[in-house]
Amino acid sequence: MNKIKTPRLIIKSLQVEDVSNKYIDWLNDIEINQYLEVRFKVHNYESCVEFIKKMQEDENEELFGIFTNDKNNEHIGNCKLGVISKAHLSADVSFLIGNKNFWGKGYATEMLRYFVDYGFENLGLEKITAGCYEHNQPSMKVLMKTGFIVEDTLKDQVICNSKRQKLYIFGLRKDSKGRKPLKLP
Repeated sequence: MNKIKTPRLIIKSLQVEDVSNKYIDWLNDIEINQYLEVRFKVHNYESCVEFIKKMQEDENEELFGIFTNDKNNEHIGNCKLGVISKAHLSADVSFLIGNKNFWGKGYATEMLRYFVDYGFENLGLEKITAGCYEHNQPSMKVLMKTGFIVEDTLKDQVICNSKRQKLYIFGLRKDSKGRKPLKLP
């Protein structure tokens, strides 16, 4: 099982045992999932277990849970690399801090800094991309703080809250100027 330790977090391969009522509730909460594709269906224990098993079987996807690095070891979110292209040494990244008590406190930025280094150093990736809805300011800030830059804009690409929005495509290269690799344990 893959595991990444940061000062405040443990990021580890998500397991079926990690599915809880709190986790299922995040996926069904319209405030939490408003910018996620999972918002289009209702989630339950079985759908979460099925998704985790599918990710575990797919060599081009890596799904991780984000847990607090303290005595509570609380599951506060998820992150994913995928689809991973071994031919192009690239992948997409997505992330979610599902526990609202951890919003706005730098946990997503901390996670993403270490998670992209995991992709670059452990998986041999050279480029990581992310899509972000235009009104998702918190995620945009996390991506930019981590060194991602906007590479493209797709106008009227997605529908959110009954309105069409732009989708920004962010990118980060392993050799990007100013990127400071972290030392992974």
